[in-house]
Amino acid sequence: MIGRFRGVGGRLFPNRSLLLCSQGRVRSVGLPGWLQVVGLVATLTVFAGMGYLAAGYVHARKTLRHQSTALADLIHEVASTASAANDDLRRQLADAKARAEALRQRYAETNAQYESALQQFNAARQQLDEARQQLAATNSQLAQATNELTAARSQQEALKKAVEQEQPASPADGNAHSQARGGEMERTALRDRIKDREGEVKALDEHAQKLKQAVEAMDRQLTEMAFERDRLRNQIGEAPARAAATPALDSDNAGVPTDSANPPAAKPDDPHQRAQSSELERLIASTGIDIDRILGPLSLAPGQGGPYVALGSVKHATADEQKRIAELHKLVKTLPLEAPLAHYQLESGFGPRVDPINGRAAFHSGLDLAAPYKSSVYSTGPGIVSFTGVKEAYGRVVEIDHGHGITTRYAHLHRILVVRGQKVAAQQEIAQLGSTGRSTGPHVHYEILIDGIPQDPAKFMQVGKNVVQVSGQ
Repeated sequence: MIGRFRGVGGRLFPNRSLLLCSQGRVRSVGLPGWLQVVGLVATLTVFAGMGYLAAGYVHARKTLRHQSTALADLIHEVASTASAANDDLRRQLADAKARAEALRQRYAETNAQYESALQQFNAARQQLDEARQQLAATNSQLAQATNELTAARSQQEALKKAVEQEQPASPADGNAHSQARGGEMERTALRDRIKDREGEVKALDEHAQKLKQAVEAMDRQLTEMAFERDRLRNQIGEAPARAAATPALDSDNAGVPTDSANPPAAKPDDPHQRAQSSELERLIASTGIDIDRILGPLSLAPGQGGPYVALGSVKHATADEQKRIAELHKLVKTLPLEAPLAHYQLESGFGPRVDPINGRAAFHSGLDLAAPYKSSVYSTGPGIVSFTGVKEAYGRVVEIDHGHGITTRYAHLHRILVVRGQKVAAQQEIAQLGSTGRSTGPHVHYEILIDGIPQDPAKFMQVGKNVVQVSGQ
Protein backbone atom coordinates (compact mmCIF):
# COMPACT_ATOMS: atom_id res chain seq x y z
CA MET A 1 0.00 0.00 0.00
CA ILE A 2 2.75 2.34 0.92
CA GLY A 3 4.63 1.40 -2.20
CA ARG A 4 1.58 2.18 -4.32
CA PHE A 5 1.27 5.65 -2.78
CA ARG A 6 4.94 6.19 -3.43
CA GLY A 7 4.51 5.19 -7.04
CA VAL A 8 1.60 7.58 -7.53
CA GLY A 9 3.53 10.26 -5.79
CA GLY A 10 6.57 9.61 -7.92
CA ARG A 11 4.49 10.01 -11.06
CA LEU A 12 2.75 13.19 -9.88
CA PHE A 13 5.70 14.77 -8.24
CA PRO A 14 8.84 13.50 -10.05
CA ASN A 15 12.18 14.96 -9.09
CA ARG A 16 12.64 18.25 -10.88
CA SER A 17 15.47 20.72 -11.31
CA LEU A 18 15.39 24.47 -11.65
CA LEU A 19 18.05 26.22 -13.77
CA LEU A 20 19.21 29.55 -12.42
CA CYS A 21 21.32 31.88 -14.56
CA SER A 22 23.29 34.58 -12.81
CA GLN A 23 26.18 36.64 -14.26
CA GLY A 24 26.66 34.25 -17.16
CA ARG A 25 26.80 31.22 -14.97
CA VAL A 26 24.10 28.54 -14.98
CA ARG A 27 23.25 26.57 -11.87
CA SER A 28 20.64 23.91 -11.21
CA VAL A 29 18.57 23.49 -8.02
CA GLY A 30 16.91 20.14 -7.38
CA LEU A 31 13.24 19.92 -6.31
CA PRO A 32 12.53 16.52 -4.82
CA GLY A 33 8.94 15.24 -4.76
CA TRP A 34 8.38 15.67 -1.02
CA LEU A 35 9.38 19.33 -1.26
CA GLN A 36 6.89 19.81 -4.07
CA VAL A 37 4.19 18.22 -1.89
CA VAL A 38 5.04 20.52 1.02
CA GLY A 39 4.93 23.58 -1.20
CA LEU A 40 1.60 22.52 -2.68
CA VAL A 41 0.09 21.95 0.75
CA ALA A 42 1.41 25.28 1.97
CA THR A 43 -0.01 27.07 -1.05
CA LEU A 44 -3.42 25.44 -0.63
CA THR A 45 -3.42 26.29 3.09
CA VAL A 46 -2.66 29.92 2.37
CA PHE A 47 -5.44 30.16 -0.21
CA ALA A 48 -7.90 28.39 2.10
CA GLY A 49 -7.06 30.80 4.92
CA MET A 50 -7.49 33.77 2.68
CA GLY A 51 -10.84 32.46 1.50
CA TYR A 52 -12.00 31.89 5.08
CA LEU A 53 -10.95 35.38 6.09
CA ALA A 54 -12.70 36.85 3.08
CA ALA A 55 -15.91 35.01 3.92
CA GLY A 56 -15.68 36.14 7.57
CA TYR A 57 -15.11 39.70 6.47
CA VAL A 58 -18.19 39.63 4.26
CA HIS A 59 -20.27 38.11 7.05
CA ALA A 60 -19.03 40.69 9.55
CA ARG A 61 -19.89 43.51 7.17
CA LYS A 62 -23.37 42.13 6.74
CA THR A 63 -23.88 41.71 10.51
CA LEU A 64 -22.56 45.21 11.18
CA ARG A 65 -24.93 46.61 8.63
CA HIS A 66 -27.91 44.90 10.34
CA GLN A 67 -26.77 46.08 13.77
CA SER A 68 -26.34 49.65 12.56
CA THR A 69 -29.88 49.62 11.23
CA ALA A 70 -31.23 48.22 14.52
CA LEU A 71 -29.23 50.79 16.49
CA ALA A 72 -30.60 53.63 14.39
CA ASP A 73 -34.14 52.36 14.99
CA LEU A 74 -33.46 52.08 18.73
CA ILE A 75 -32.01 55.60 18.87
CA HIS A 76 -35.06 56.96 17.08
CA GLU A 77 -37.39 55.11 19.46
CA VAL A 78 -35.47 56.31 22.52
CA ALA A 79 -35.48 59.87 21.23
CA SER A 80 -39.24 59.72 20.68
CA THR A 81 -39.80 58.26 24.16
CA ALA A 82 -37.51 60.82 25.78
CA SER A 83 -39.30 63.65 24.04
CA ALA A 84 -42.68 62.36 25.22
CA ALA A 85 -41.36 61.87 28.77
CA ASN A 86 -39.86 65.35 28.75
CA ASP A 87 -43.16 66.84 27.64
CA ASP A 88 -44.94 64.91 30.41
CA LEU A 89 -42.40 66.10 33.00
CA ARG A 90 -42.83 69.68 31.82
CA ARG A 91 -46.59 69.36 32.20
CA GLN A 92 -46.12 67.93 35.70
CA LEU A 93 -43.73 70.75 36.49
CA ALA A 94 -46.26 73.34 35.34
CA ASP A 95 -48.92 71.71 37.53
CA ALA A 96 -46.49 71.62 40.48
CA LYS A 97 -45.69 75.29 40.02
CA ALA A 98 -49.40 76.12 39.95
CA ARG A 99 -50.02 74.08 43.12
CA ALA A 100 -47.03 75.67 44.85
CA GLU A 101 -48.26 79.15 43.96
CA ALA A 102 -51.75 78.29 45.22
CA LEU A 103 -50.25 76.94 48.45
CA ARG A 104 -48.17 80.09 48.89
CA GLN A 105 -51.22 82.29 48.40
CA ARG A 106 -53.26 80.15 50.80
CA TYR A 107 -50.44 80.23 53.34
CA ALA A 108 -50.23 84.03 53.10
CA GLU A 109 -54.02 84.34 53.53
CA THR A 110 -54.04 81.90 56.47
CA ASN A 111 -51.10 83.70 58.05
CA ALA A 112 -52.92 87.02 57.73
CA GLN A 113 -56.05 85.47 59.24
CA TYR A 114 -53.97 84.03 62.07
CA GLU A 115 -52.36 87.39 62.82
CA SER A 116 -55.78 89.03 62.84
CA ALA A 117 -57.22 86.27 65.06
CA LEU A 118 -54.24 86.54 67.40
CA GLN A 119 -54.68 90.31 67.73
CA GLN A 120 -58.40 89.89 68.35
CA PHE A 121 -57.67 87.15 70.89
CA ASN A 122 -55.16 89.31 72.76
CA ALA A 123 -57.56 92.26 72.74
CA ALA A 124 -60.43 90.08 73.97
CA ARG A 125 -58.23 88.57 76.66
CA GLN A 126 -57.25 92.06 77.84
CA GLN A 127 -60.91 93.08 77.91
CA LEU A 128 -61.74 89.90 79.84
CA ASP A 129 -59.00 90.62 82.38
CA GLU A 130 -60.31 94.16 82.80
CA ALA A 131 -63.86 92.86 83.20
CA ARG A 132 -62.71 90.32 85.78
CA GLN A 133 -60.89 93.04 87.71
CA GLN A 134 -63.99 95.21 87.53
CA LEU A 135 -66.12 92.26 88.69
CA ALA A 136 -63.73 91.60 91.59
CA ALA A 137 -63.84 95.29 92.56
CA THR A 138 -67.65 95.28 92.33
CA ASN A 139 -67.85 92.13 94.44
CA SER A 140 -65.57 93.79 96.98
CA GLN A 141 -67.80 96.87 97.04
CA LEU A 142 -70.84 94.59 97.30
CA ALA A 143 -69.32 92.74 100.24
CA GLN A 144 -68.40 96.02 101.94
CA ALA A 145 -71.89 97.45 101.38
CA THR A 146 -73.44 94.20 102.61
CA ASN A 147 -71.33 94.35 105.75
CA GLU A 148 -72.34 97.98 106.33
CA LEU A 149 -75.99 97.04 105.79
CA THR A 150 -75.68 94.16 108.21
CA ALA A 151 -74.04 96.44 110.79
CA ALA A 152 -76.76 99.06 110.32
CA ARG A 153 -79.50 96.47 110.76
CA SER A 154 -77.77 95.13 113.83
CA GLN A 155 -77.60 98.68 115.16
CA GLN A 156 -81.29 99.13 114.33
CA GLU A 157 -82.22 95.96 116.18
CA ALA A 158 -80.14 97.00 119.18
CA LEU A 159 -81.76 100.46 119.21
CA LYS A 160 -85.21 98.93 118.91
CA LYS A 161 -84.58 96.63 121.84
CA ALA A 162 -83.18 99.52 123.88
CA VAL A 163 -86.31 101.59 123.21
CA GLU A 164 -88.62 98.70 124.08
CA GLN A 165 -86.79 98.19 127.38
CA GLU A 166 -87.20 101.86 128.39
CA GLN A 167 -90.15 102.82 130.68
CA PRO A 168 -92.84 105.11 129.16
CA ALA A 169 -92.07 108.69 130.20
CA SER A 170 -94.71 111.02 131.71
CA PRO A 171 -95.75 114.10 129.76
CA ALA A 172 -94.46 116.30 132.54
CA ASP A 173 -91.01 114.85 132.19
CA GLY A 174 -89.59 117.14 129.52
CA ASN A 175 -86.14 115.64 129.62
CA ALA A 176 -87.46 112.13 128.93
CA HIS A 177 -89.69 113.49 126.20
CA SER A 178 -86.71 115.15 124.57
CA GLN A 179 -84.70 111.95 124.75
CA ALA A 180 -87.52 109.99 123.18
CA ARG A 181 -87.79 112.54 120.39
CA GLY A 182 -84.00 112.31 119.87
CA GLY A 183 -84.19 108.51 119.78
CA GLU A 184 -86.98 108.71 117.21
CA MET A 185 -84.84 110.95 115.02
CA GLU A 186 -81.91 108.59 115.37
CA ARG A 187 -84.14 105.67 114.37
CA THR A 188 -85.44 107.63 111.40
CA ALA A 189 -81.90 108.47 110.27
CA LEU A 190 -80.92 104.83 110.75
CA ARG A 191 -83.90 103.66 108.68
CA ASP A 192 -82.92 106.07 105.92
CA ARG A 193 -79.35 104.81 106.10
CA ILE A 194 -80.51 101.21 105.91
CA LYS A 195 -82.75 102.07 102.98
CA ASP A 196 -79.85 103.73 101.19
CA ARG A 197 -77.60 100.76 101.87
CA GLU A 198 -80.28 98.35 100.65
CA GLY A 199 -80.58 100.33 97.43
CA GLU A 200 -76.80 100.42 97.07
CA VAL A 201 -76.53 96.67 97.71
CA LYS A 202 -79.29 95.98 95.21
CA ALA A 203 -77.65 98.17 92.57
CA LEU A 204 -74.24 96.60 93.20
CA ASP A 205 -75.76 93.13 93.06
CA GLU A 206 -77.44 93.90 89.74
CA HIS A 207 -74.19 95.38 88.42
CA ALA A 208 -72.26 92.32 89.62
CA GLN A 209 -74.78 90.02 87.91
CA LYS A 210 -74.41 91.93 84.65
CA LEU A 211 -70.63 91.88 84.93
CA LYS A 212 -70.69 88.15 85.68
CA GLN A 213 -72.85 87.52 82.62
CA ALA A 214 -70.55 89.70 80.53
CA VAL A 215 -67.47 87.88 81.84
CA GLU A 216 -69.05 84.50 81.08
CA ALA A 217 -69.99 85.66 77.57
CA MET A 218 -66.49 87.03 77.00
CA ASP A 219 -65.01 83.82 78.39
CA ARG A 220 -67.02 81.76 75.91
CA GLN A 221 -66.06 84.13 73.10
CA LEU A 222 -62.40 83.93 74.15
CA THR A 223 -62.56 80.13 74.12
CA GLU A 224 -64.05 80.15 70.62
CA MET A 225 -61.40 82.62 69.48
CA ALA A 226 -58.68 80.46 71.00
CA PHE A 227 -60.05 77.44 69.13
CA GLU A 228 -60.11 79.42 65.86
CA ARG A 229 -56.58 80.71 66.57
CA ASP A 230 -55.35 77.14 67.11
CA ARG A 231 -57.11 75.95 63.96
CA LEU A 232 -55.39 78.64 61.89
CA ARG A 233 -52.07 77.93 63.59
CA ASN A 234 -52.43 74.24 62.68
CA GLN A 235 -53.17 75.18 59.09
CA ILE A 236 -50.01 77.28 59.05
CA GLY A 237 -48.11 74.30 60.45
CA GLU A 238 -49.48 72.08 57.69
CA ALA A 239 -48.39 74.44 54.92
CA PRO A 240 -44.66 73.48 55.00
CA ALA A 241 -45.59 69.79 54.79
CA ARG A 242 -47.75 70.44 51.73
CA ALA A 243 -45.09 72.63 50.14
CA ALA A 244 -42.49 69.93 50.79
CA ALA A 245 -44.56 67.48 48.77
CA THR A 246 -44.00 69.71 45.69
CA PRO A 247 -40.87 68.69 43.67
CA ALA A 248 -37.90 71.02 43.95
CA LEU A 249 -37.07 73.00 40.82
CA ASP A 250 -33.71 73.03 39.04
CA SER A 251 -33.51 76.20 37.00
CA ASP A 252 -30.27 75.03 35.34
CA ASN A 253 -32.04 72.12 33.61
CA ALA A 254 -34.87 73.93 31.84
CA GLY A 255 -37.23 73.51 34.79
CA VAL A 256 -37.05 69.70 34.78
CA PRO A 257 -37.22 68.17 38.32
CA THR A 258 -33.92 66.63 39.33
CA ASP A 259 -33.41 63.31 41.08
CA SER A 260 -32.32 65.03 44.30
CA ALA A 261 -35.67 66.83 44.42
CA ASN A 262 -37.54 63.61 45.12
CA PRO A 263 -36.42 62.32 48.51
CA PRO A 264 -38.77 60.09 50.54
CA ALA A 265 -41.72 62.16 51.74
CA ALA A 266 -41.77 62.92 55.44
CA LYS A 267 -44.59 61.44 57.43
CA PRO A 268 -47.25 64.14 57.86
CA ASP A 269 -48.60 65.18 61.26
CA ASP A 270 -51.24 62.91 62.72
CA PRO A 271 -54.60 64.73 62.27
CA HIS A 272 -55.95 62.95 65.35
CA GLN A 273 -53.11 64.27 67.50
CA ARG A 274 -53.57 67.77 66.08
CA ALA A 275 -57.31 67.68 66.84
CA GLN A 276 -56.55 66.32 70.30
CA SER A 277 -54.11 69.19 70.91
CA SER A 278 -56.69 71.82 69.88
CA GLU A 279 -59.38 70.21 72.03
CA LEU A 280 -57.05 70.08 75.04
CA GLU A 281 -56.15 73.75 74.60
CA ARG A 282 -59.84 74.66 74.31
CA LEU A 283 -60.72 72.71 77.45
CA ILE A 284 -57.86 74.16 79.49
CA ALA A 285 -58.63 77.70 78.28
CA SER A 286 -62.28 77.28 79.36
CA THR A 287 -61.13 77.24 83.01
CA GLY A 288 -59.61 80.73 82.72
CA ILE A 289 -55.99 79.55 82.45
CA ASP A 290 -53.81 81.53 80.03
CA ILE A 291 -52.09 78.71 78.11
CA ASP A 292 -49.86 81.05 76.11
CA ARG A 293 -48.53 82.55 79.32
CA ILE A 294 -47.60 79.08 80.61
CA LEU A 295 -46.45 77.30 77.45
CA GLY A 296 -45.56 80.35 75.35
CA PRO A 297 -47.23 81.38 72.08
CA LEU A 298 -46.29 79.93 68.71
CA SER A 299 -44.28 82.79 67.19
CA LEU A 300 -44.19 83.49 63.46
CA ALA A 301 -41.25 85.25 61.81
CA PRO A 302 -42.20 88.45 59.96
CA GLY A 303 -40.04 87.50 56.95
CA GLN A 304 -38.56 84.54 55.12
CA GLY A 305 -35.12 83.62 53.83
CA GLY A 306 -32.01 81.54 54.42
CA PRO A 307 -30.33 78.72 52.52
CA TYR A 308 -32.21 75.92 50.79
CA VAL A 309 -32.97 73.00 53.11
CA ALA A 310 -34.17 69.63 51.85
CA LEU A 311 -37.50 68.04 52.67
CA GLY A 312 -36.21 66.43 55.85
CA SER A 313 -36.47 69.79 57.63
CA VAL A 314 -40.26 69.39 57.69
CA LYS A 315 -39.71 67.07 60.63
CA HIS A 316 -38.81 70.12 62.74
CA ALA A 317 -42.33 71.52 62.36
CA THR A 318 -43.73 68.12 63.29
CA ALA A 319 -41.40 67.96 66.29
CA ASP A 320 -42.61 71.39 67.47
CA GLU A 321 -46.21 70.26 67.26
CA GLN A 322 -45.40 67.03 69.06
CA LYS A 323 -43.55 69.01 71.73
CA ARG A 324 -46.56 71.28 72.31
CA ILE A 325 -48.88 68.25 72.60
CA ALA A 326 -46.49 66.71 75.13
CA GLU A 327 -46.38 69.99 77.10
CA LEU A 328 -50.18 70.16 77.08
CA HIS A 329 -50.43 66.65 78.50
CA LYS A 330 -47.77 67.52 81.07
CA LEU A 331 -49.68 70.68 82.03
CA VAL A 332 -52.93 68.73 82.38
CA LYS A 333 -51.26 66.40 84.90
CA THR A 334 -50.40 69.40 87.14
CA LEU A 335 -53.87 71.01 87.13
CA PRO A 336 -56.44 70.53 89.93
CA LEU A 337 -59.06 68.74 87.84
CA GLU A 338 -60.37 66.21 90.39
CA ALA A 339 -63.11 66.55 93.03
CA PRO A 340 -62.02 66.97 96.66
CA LEU A 341 -64.53 64.35 97.84
CA ALA A 342 -65.26 60.83 96.67
CA HIS A 343 -69.02 61.34 97.15
CA TYR A 344 -70.72 64.65 97.74
CA GLN A 345 -73.78 66.80 97.16
CA LEU A 346 -73.44 70.30 95.75
CA GLU A 347 -75.07 72.68 98.20
CA SER A 348 -73.93 76.05 96.81
CA GLY A 349 -72.32 76.97 93.49
CA PHE A 350 -69.84 79.63 92.43
CA GLY A 351 -70.96 83.26 92.10
CA PRO A 352 -73.72 85.45 93.57
CA ARG A 353 -76.05 83.81 96.11
CA VAL A 354 -78.17 84.47 99.17
CA ASP A 355 -75.96 84.15 102.24
CA PRO A 356 -77.05 81.05 104.21
CA ILE A 357 -76.54 82.77 107.58
CA ASN A 358 -77.84 86.33 107.25
CA GLY A 359 -80.01 85.83 104.14
CA ARG A 360 -78.42 88.73 102.29
CA ALA A 361 -77.04 88.94 98.75
CA ALA A 362 -73.42 87.81 98.65
CA PHE A 363 -70.72 86.49 96.33
CA HIS A 364 -69.63 82.86 96.80
CA SER A 365 -66.00 82.37 95.77
CA GLY A 366 -66.09 78.56 95.60
CA LEU A 367 -68.24 75.44 95.87
CA ASP A 368 -69.91 74.07 99.01
CA LEU A 369 -69.77 70.26 98.81
CA ALA A 370 -71.68 68.43 101.53
CA ALA A 371 -70.77 64.94 102.77
CA PRO A 372 -70.88 62.95 106.03
CA TYR A 373 -68.91 64.38 108.95
CA LYS A 374 -65.19 63.43 108.94
CA SER A 375 -65.27 62.27 105.31
CA SER A 376 -61.85 62.17 103.66
CA VAL A 377 -60.89 65.34 101.78
CA TYR A 378 -58.46 64.79 98.88
CA SER A 379 -56.11 67.08 96.98
CA THR A 380 -57.51 67.81 93.53
CA GLY A 381 -54.08 67.89 91.85
CA PRO A 382 -50.37 67.53 92.63
CA GLY A 383 -48.68 70.42 94.40
CA ILE A 384 -47.05 71.74 97.56
CA VAL A 385 -49.00 72.62 100.72
CA SER A 386 -48.62 76.40 101.12
CA PHE A 387 -50.81 76.95 104.19
CA THR A 388 -52.42 74.99 107.03
CA GLY A 389 -54.25 76.55 109.92
CA VAL A 390 -57.25 78.75 110.78
CA LYS A 391 -58.49 81.64 108.63
CA GLU A 392 -61.33 83.60 110.25
CA ALA A 393 -64.64 82.60 108.64
CA TYR A 394 -63.00 79.72 106.72
CA GLY A 395 -62.24 77.79 109.91
CA ARG A 396 -59.51 75.18 109.51
CA VAL A 397 -57.97 75.55 106.05
CA VAL A 398 -55.50 73.78 103.76
CA GLU A 399 -54.09 75.59 100.72
CA ILE A 400 -52.08 73.86 97.97
CA ASP A 401 -49.88 75.59 95.39
CA HIS A 402 -50.06 73.82 92.01
CA GLY A 403 -47.69 76.16 90.18
CA HIS A 404 -48.44 78.59 87.32
CA GLY A 405 -50.20 80.88 89.85
CA ILE A 406 -52.89 78.24 90.62
CA THR A 407 -53.90 77.63 94.25
CA THR A 408 -56.65 75.43 95.74
CA ARG A 409 -58.27 76.12 99.12
CA TYR A 410 -60.14 73.58 101.30
CA ALA A 411 -62.06 75.17 104.22
CA HIS A 412 -64.29 74.28 107.24
CA LEU A 413 -62.13 71.19 107.91
CA HIS A 414 -62.39 69.07 111.04
CA ARG A 415 -58.82 67.76 111.02
CA ILE A 416 -55.76 68.61 108.90
CA LEU A 417 -53.53 65.67 107.88
CA VAL A 418 -50.71 67.52 106.04
CA VAL A 419 -48.12 70.12 106.96
CA ARG A 420 -46.87 73.25 105.25
CA GLY A 421 -44.20 72.56 102.60
CA GLN A 422 -45.31 68.96 102.10
CA LYS A 423 -45.55 67.64 98.53
CA VAL A 424 -48.87 65.98 97.77
CA ALA A 425 -50.09 63.96 94.82
CA ALA A 426 -53.46 64.12 93.13
CA GLN A 427 -56.21 62.45 95.18
CA GLN A 428 -54.03 62.22 98.29
CA GLU A 429 -55.94 62.50 101.58
CA ILE A 430 -55.15 65.88 103.17
CA ALA A 431 -57.90 66.43 105.74
CA GLN A 432 -61.23 65.38 107.22
CA LEU A 433 -64.47 67.20 106.42
CA GLY A 434 -65.91 69.32 109.23
CA SER A 435 -67.94 72.44 110.04
CA THR A 436 -65.42 74.87 111.54
CA GLY A 437 -65.59 78.60 110.95
CA ARG A 438 -68.65 80.34 109.54
CA SER A 439 -70.60 77.22 108.59
CA THR A 440 -74.12 75.86 108.95
CA GLY A 441 -73.20 72.17 108.80
CA PRO A 442 -70.63 69.57 107.67
CA HIS A 443 -69.25 70.44 104.26
CA VAL A 444 -66.03 71.50 102.50
CA HIS A 445 -65.72 74.94 100.94
CA TYR A 446 -63.54 74.38 97.85
CA GLU A 447 -61.88 77.28 95.99
CA ILE A 448 -59.54 77.61 92.99
CA LEU A 449 -57.60 80.86 92.59
CA ILE A 450 -55.49 81.94 89.60
CA ASP A 451 -53.14 84.78 90.53
CA GLY A 452 -55.36 85.40 93.55
CA ILE A 453 -58.59 85.70 91.53
CA PRO A 454 -61.30 83.09 92.33
CA GLN A 455 -62.35 80.83 89.47
CA ASP A 456 -65.29 78.47 89.12
CA PRO A 457 -64.09 75.04 90.38
CA ALA A 458 -66.96 73.34 88.56
CA LYS A 459 -65.26 74.21 85.24
CA PHE A 460 -62.06 72.49 86.38
CA MET A 461 -63.94 69.40 87.50
CA GLN A 462 -65.82 69.25 84.19
CA VAL A 463 -62.54 69.65 82.27
CA GLY A 464 -61.15 66.74 84.31
CA LYS A 465 -63.95 64.54 83.00
CA ASN A 466 -63.58 65.77 79.42
CA VAL A 467 -59.79 65.38 79.41
CA VAL A 468 -60.20 61.67 80.11
CA GLN A 469 -62.52 61.41 77.12
CA VAL A 470 -60.16 63.39 74.84
CA SER A 471 -57.11 61.37 75.90
CA GLY A 472 -58.97 58.14 75.36
CA GLN A 473 -60.13 58.96 71.81
